Amino acid sequence: MLHESCSLLCAGQSSKFFLFQPFLKGLIVTAPFAALLALLLSFLYIVRYQLRNVLSFCCMICLTVVVFVVIIPASFNLKMDFYELSEERNNAINELHKDVLQTPGYFRTTEKGVYYFTAIDHNYTASGVYQPVLPMEKKVFETFKHKNLQFSAEETSADLLIKNELVMPKYLSWSISVFNELSDYFYNAYNRGWLPYLCIASIAIALFAIWGVSFLSSWPLLSVFLMILTFALVIITNYFTLCTETFAPVKTFVNEWISPDYVNLIFPLLINTLLFLIGSIGGLVAHFIRKKRYFGADL
Repeated sequence: MLHESCSLLCAGQSSKFFLFQPFLKGLIVTAPFAALLALLLSFLYIVRYQLRNVLSFCCMICLTVVVFVVIIPASFNLKMDFYELSEERNNAINELHKDVLQTPGYFRTTEKGVYYFTAIDHNYTASGVYQPVLPMEKKVFETFKHKNLQFSAEETSADLLIKNELVMPKYLSWSISVFNELSDYFYNAYNRGWLPYLCIASIAIALFAIWGVSFLSSWPLLSVFLMILTFALVIITNYFTLCTETFAPVKTFVNEWISPDYVNLIFPLLINTLLFLIGSIGGLVAHFIRKKRYFGADL
């Protein structure tokens, strides 16, 4: 919401930096990502304070169940009560810049010359100075007053001061796109029923690979880095599994024995279980090897 308001900041026009409906919509849309991030931060907290025990493991299981059974479905239910995000966004933009014309006091280039408007009326007439750029025209400049310039729909829009400067970096826009596509996939699965949703929500199993990875190193800082890397790997793997055709050949091969509907349910469950086993077994093996090598050390 704030990015949208800033990117549409207009010269000489009042701006609104708080729009309730887009703000509320943003909270609902970002709730699943915020919940996943909360799980990651909880894992990091456990490693930071060396709280890896059975009690903390059970607490993480309970927290994960709350996230995937309560918080994310609740956000999807609330999302059903709102308009589509694109429609809401367009309505907010139209409301933000309703009846806004170009502002005077700025040079504007055209194919034939340069305009400088000293005044612009709401009936689409303007006054100012015009300077041709073509060499065959002898006039250096000419003035005009209350001239109907026949503004196009694009030209009658407001002067956007910093929109181009607020374009998101590619890595950030790609990350947001990944989470949006995953969120939409989860949302559609939830609308089909609890069974499809729970199969897709098996990403919760893969997230517990973070617990196993935390045992790879006795150095907490390195463990934190590996846990964040594992979290990113789980998200990206599920993105390519669910939202792209990366694993289409594998699914096509399995379809010869299993119905495509069951493949779409079972395949993400198998991938996430495999990620969990790789992270957990790797972490535990590294821990026992280190413990055997440094017997008696505080690990």
